Amino acid sequence: MSNVEQMQDNLSYMKDFNGLTEKEQETLKKAQEEWLVGKHGRKSANECVECGKCEEVCPQHIKIRDELEKIAAELLG
Repeated sequence: MSNVEQMQDNLSYMKDFNGLTEKEQETLKKAQEEWLVGKHGRKSANECVECGKCEEVCPQHIKIRDELEKIAAELLG
């Protein structure tokens, strides 16, 4: 969006916006459980057993255990 015309064009797509239906939301929730959480056998950042296996194979060399600890502290208090 570098000018008003582009902004108006982008906004026009939201004119007839309809959110997800209940069925679509439920489908999305099930997919998240299956693919984002369920496949790894953990449901929460604080359930990490700190084995380090994820860090060994992380192509970005992220210190995942440290990040999960921060996430757990932030989200779970």
